[in-house]
Amino acid sequence: MKTALPEEILENIERYIRHNEDYFRRIATTVVTENISQYPIFVIHREPQLVIGKPIPNTEQTSEWAVNVSFLEEFVKRKLLQDNKIETFKNAYQDVQRFLCIFVVFGNENANFLFYPYHDEG
Repeated sequence: MKTALPEEILENIERYIRHNEDYFRRIATTVVTENISQYPIFVIHREPQLVIGKPIPNTEQTSEWAVNVSFLEEFVKRKLLQDNKIETFKNAYQDVQRFLCIFVVFGNENANFLFYPYHDEG
């Protein structure tokens, strides 16, 4: 994963994702197969008042991270992704069976999209 997030935060997120990647992959696949969206996005954050997407149950009670599941259409509706960036996002989006699309929110000013490769080929 390449990002402007601090290395410590990135490593922490990666450990959390690796531990839960099968769970996240099942959710992403369901979003696509149920025709909710072709572009599921997992919002990983520490912000208790964050209102992007729907919270999903935390599989690690000790984790400092919370996860919401959202999708491209919500990001566009909420103007979190500008209209002129939609096609760029779609072109960059990776296969949900091979990559997890995450939007990391860290602090008031830090948010990044990342595509995290699963460690096995589902």
